[in-house]
Amino acid sequence: MLIDEARQFIPTGSATLAKNQIVRWAKEGRQPGLSLVVASQQPSAIDPEVLSQCDIILSHKLTSRNDVSALNALSQDYMGGELRTFIKNLQRTGEAVIVNDELETVHMLRIRPRRNQHGGGSLPPQEENAFDIW
Repeated sequence: MLIDEARQFIPTGSATLAKNQIVRWAKEGRQPGLSLVVASQQPSAIDPEVLSQCDIILSHKLTSRNDVSALNALSQDYMGGELRTFIKNLQRTGEAVIVNDELETVHMLRIRPRRNQHGGGSLPPQEENAFDIW
């Protein structure tokens, strides 16, 4: 399941109708083979119980101290530094850091600019994917 604007469903410090079940899914869903993706431009607004269960973190440039701190709390020993350092080193549009707990790796990446015009609808199958990783 993919949840965009996750802060609306699993906010820090307050309850929603979905929050308890999403937190449970994040903690226990891997056992029966369920996957959960949460996306937000404001990671500090997502409940820390869910963030702490993330096996893969993909972050573009963040400037808010609260948002950087929320992700930095997920730093691991194998990273060779704090996650905040990787995030602060992101300079250009399309750059991101990806942390993979399963493989215990950290990679910097660039996502190429979109080559097609945004039309607000789905792309025909022959169009190129706008999110190839270099």
